[in-house]
Order: sequence, then C-alpha cells, then structure tokens
Amino acid sequence: MTSEELEKLTTGVSSLVRLVDAYSDCQAPLTKAQPATNLLDEILK
Repeated sequence: MTSEELEKLTTGVSSLVRLVDAYSDCQAPLTKAQPATNLLDEILK
C-alpha cells in the first residue's frame, strides 16, 4: 500500500467516524423529542 493510498484510507475512516459521531449526537435529542412528536401527531389527526 502506498502512502497516498494509506492517507486516503485514513481520511475516509476519519470522515466515517465524524459521521457516526454526528449521528449519535442527533439521536439523543430525537429520542427525547419522540413523546412530543407522538402527541403532535395525535393532535393533528
């Protein structure tokens, strides 16, 4: 594996880790908001 390939791989893995972190950060507020979302859905029906 060349150093260029290794750098591309490292950059890709780093981007993937950031994406997973961002997803995890978004999941907690969405989970907390779920009851309010359900209530709003009921009201709007």
